[in-house]
Amino acid sequence: MVGGGNKQLVAVDDQGSVKGYSVSKSVKQLEIEVESEEKITSDEVVELNKKKIELQNKLQEIEEKKEAQKTQMSAPEHKKPPQEDDVTMSVAASLEKQNCELTMTVNKMGWVIRTAVLYSDSLFENGSHIAYQEASTNTVTVPLTKLKNTDEGIKIKILMGAGFHAPHFLIHNIPEYKLPKFAFLSPLTAAQ
Repeated sequence: MVGGGNKQLVAVDDQGSVKGYSVSKSVKQLEIEVESEEKITSDEVVELNKKKIELQNKLQEIEEKKEAQKTQMSAPEHKKPPQEDDVTMSVAASLEKQNCELTMTVNKMGWVIRTAVLYSDSLFENGSHIAYQEASTNTVTVPLTKLKNTDEGIKIKILMGAGFHAPHFLIHNIPEYKLPKFAFLSPLTAAQ
C-alpha cells in the first residue's frame, strides 16, 4: 500500500523499465495498457531497424564508390575513362553528296568508338540512326540530310571503350547537340 491506501502493482518489463499500476483498475485494462506499450515499443524497434538497414546500404554504396574511384585512379592513364572535353563533335557540309556530315571523335589515346546512336525525328527516317564500327577507330562520321534550313537538336549516345575488344564499354551521353541552322550550306569559293 502506498500513502493514501491505494494498492499498486510494480513491474519491470523486459527492457528494465519499472512501471507502476494501480490495482484498482480492472485486470483487462491493465492487460490492454501493457499490450499497447509493447506494441509501441515493437513498432519503434521495427522503424529503427529499417533506418539502420537503409543507413548500412548507403554506407556500403559510398564505400563501393570510393573503392571504384581508387581502382580507377590506380589504372594506367590510357584505361581511365575520357573526360567531357575528350569527345569532340564537328559538322562539315559536302557539296558532292549534298548533305552535311557530323563527325564524332574520342581524343583519348587507346579509346575507340564502337557504336553511335543518334536520335532526331526531323533528320532520320525512323527517328534514329545507328552508326556501327566494324574496325577499331576513334572517329565516326554520320551523314545528315534535311530539306529545311532550321536549327535541329540531336540526342547522341556514344558507346566507347579502351580498345575495340575491351571487356567494358562506357556510354557517353550528349543530351542535345545543336546542329546550326545553315549547317547544310557550304561557302562558295571565288572559282565557283
